[in-house]
Amino acid sequence: MGNSLYSIGLSGLNAAQAGLLTTSHNIANVNTAGYSRQQVLQSTATPAFSGGGFLGQGVNVDTVRRVYDAFLTARVQQTQATSSGVSTYATQTAALNSMFGDTASGLTPVLDAFFAGVNGVAANPADISSRQVMLSDGQSLATRFNAMAGQLDAIRDGLESELNGAVTDINTLAAQIADINEAIGLARATGGDNRPPNDLLDQRDALLTKLNTQVGVTGILQQDGSLDVYLAHGEPLVVGQTANRLAAQPADDDPQRLDIALVAGGSTTVFHAGDLQGGILGGALQFRADVLDPAQDKLGGIAIAVAASMNDQHALGQDLYGNLGGKFFAVPQPFVQGALSNTGNARLAVGVANAGALTGSNYTISFDGSLYRLTRLSDNTSQTFATLP
Repeated sequence: MGNSLYSIGLSGLNAAQAGLLTTSHNIANVNTAGYSRQQVLQSTATPAFSGGGFLGQGVNVDTVRRVYDAFLTARVQQTQATSSGVSTYATQTAALNSMFGDTASGLTPVLDAFFAGVNGVAANPADISSRQVMLSDGQSLATRFNAMAGQLDAIRDGLESELNGAVTDINTLAAQIADINEAIGLARATGGDNRPPNDLLDQRDALLTKLNTQVGVTGILQQDGSLDVYLAHGEPLVVGQTANRLAAQPADDDPQRLDIALVAGGSTTVFHAGDLQGGILGGALQFRADVLDPAQDKLGGIAIAVAASMNDQHALGQDLYGNLGGKFFAVPQPFVQGALSNTGNARLAVGVANAGALTGSNYTISFDGSLYRLTRLSDNTSQTFATLP
């Protein structure tokens, strides 16, 4: 009986000690980001049968569990990805809106001033001062177009740096999740499935939340306790203890532009527009595709249309000596970029025959050995030619 009383009392003391340790651990980590409150689970020890019935044997400490809701945690992570993506998109778009919408530094004031100068010359063509004002306003217009193009280039450079930074952070977080998967596997092998390594699980959830800040991902728990992480369309970023990596690499059709690719094993998968969603990376890519690219195309289209129309009209006029006018604006030739994967040495030269027909889209030209294919990227409309003009 003495031994039984001692054992029962000792079990109670051990259970109380486990409760105190867990409570102290909870209090110590009250300000720890991502920490889940822990709780001791107890059960009655198996009673011993005697002639008078079953006699109690005290209490068992079964395990320490997290007070945790997997559904809510997943929702927080998904919301974090959406929030980061929208925030990145909105911040970048606001900078562009302020540049084009500024009443002092936008296009509207210089366009108005230029056409006012044109009207002044039309009203009084022999007035030297009116001609000088028109020339000055034309130069100001050209300078503003070039300045805004430079600002868009600077925004693109900043965006490319942001893409590089996001890829670096994603690879670091993916590697850390793979390492914790390994640590959790070792802990489960030691303690068993019913004794989860709660602190490691919290750390892994916190890393997954941080990862969703960079790019939208989904974590799927495996039977061995590891967490596999997949990108928006099911591409594996972390599988067990192996972390694949993202790479920011020059695009094949435009080396000045970064493509995002997944390097897994010996293969590389390049993502297309919309493949990566959420987070800083997804928001930046969406901004580039939906806002920055069209803005640069439209700015170039406006500049060419204004210059071409003015040049055509200016050529119909005469100077003070009766000579027909020439080009008022100098319009550069469109830029043609060869793909990095090209194996030939062909060179293409293009020009604008009708500025009014420009759609603000980019185009690709490919050759399959017998036919040339011209594709408009905005809607993927294609035409084939046996020979180029």
